[in-house]
Amino acid sequence: MYDGSLGILYTTLAEESDVKKVILACRSEGKAQDAIARLVAKTKKTPDFFEVLVLDTSDVQSCKAAAQKLTSEKVNGVMLNAGGVIAGKDSTKGVPLMHLVNTIGHVVFVEELIASGRTENVVVVYSGSEAARGVYSAMGTVFKEPYKADVYSHLTGENPLESDINGAYAYTKAIAALYMSSLARKHPECHIVTDSPGMTSGTNIGNLNPVVKFVAQSMVMPQLKLVGYSHPVDKGALGYTNALYNRGSANVASGTFLASKKNKLSGPVVESTFAPQFGDQKLQDDALDAVHDLIQTLYSLADMIQGNNISP
Repeated sequence: MYDGSLGILYTTLAEESDVKKVILACRSEGKAQDAIARLVAKTKKTPDFFEVLVLDTSDVQSCKAAAQKLTSEKVNGVMLNAGGVIAGKDSTKGVPLMHLVNTIGHVVFVEELIASGRTENVVVVYSGSEAARGVYSAMGTVFKEPYKADVYSHLTGENPLESDINGAYAYTKAIAALYMSSLARKHPECHIVTDSPGMTSGTNIGNLNPVVKFVAQSMVMPQLKLVGYSHPVDKGALGYTNALYNRGSANVASGTFLASKKNKLSGPVVESTFAPQFGDQKLQDDALDAVHDLIQTLYSLADMIQGNNISP
């Protein structure tokens, strides 16, 4: 699964000799075909090297159906990167889109894929964020006992800290990282890590207002790069590829949260041991349980909607 900000990852993967197929999970067939056309031109691979999987991480039913379509495939690696800072709530279920797109959708997809039995020795890499652990005094996350209830209050948007969109983003990334660590212990046959690409000048800048885009590209990102707070997009893509291959600085144990060094937003990734909450196994398991509870609620709501012939 991959959004446009680091699409260069596909090119990097295509250069690996043992990669036989790359499956692009996109919200629409049209977006995927456009991406494939660009990738074919860039990589010189034939179009059948790339395959399309339609998937919307804001919709649990879509994520489940997408995973089920892969039951005939032998999946070796999964890159989970759909998401971003997203405001608003699902119109029928009332759950913040921030958590649906960044966390819940990925969980449904991965667990359904693992349940298929076709993913032994699979490597799962979730795209993390330094925002989850904080940089200097900015952002960061703190969970309070009882952990499960606290995590659940974030997922539903009821926690007061969710009123700030940047804070909500930090928390959804933290919850996902905790969940992935718990899932890794429950499935030792898989290699599951969270990896942050650091701050990159991704192609999402192209979606900004023209004036803001000019300032970001010409002034902000170059200055951040000079002081070590940003690096080129290909560095972020290489970090993901290393995580998928469990090599270089990403040669770590399953369940690890990889990110830039303390008080950094770029450069080599290391295990985020300086943020001890991410090593708290009770918090990890409680986060997983809270996520599962919300998913069960979403499935129940979906069944009710279908039973009443209401279009979700």
